Amino acid sequence: YRELNFASETGGRVTQVFFDKGSLVGEGQILVKIDDEALQRQLKIAQINLEKRKRDLQRFENLSSANATTTAQVDEVRFAFANAEQQMADLQEKIAKTSVKAPISG
Repeated sequence: YRELNFASETGGRVTQVFFDKGSLVGEGQILVKIDDEALQRQLKIAQINLEKRKRDLQRFENLSSANATTTAQVDEVRFAFANAEQQMADLQEKIAKTSVKAPISG
């Protein structure tokens, strides 16, 4: 029998506990779930934003191939798309951290 103290990388209200005190757990097993409702809402907004930025980029690239827009405008739209992609990745990482996993088996 080993006891391990650990901390989550994410703060918040625990919504689910997936083990009983004193039970054996496997490395990587989810032990607790922290409330991620607000993050999930942010993720939906980020998905909508990413889709819009993707469509904008396609439109501007089409305009660019017809010499109907400036390079600076296309670059700005590319930057906005890349920024939206990064926001999605950041939120997905934060959501993943709301599942606290056992660092070792025991």
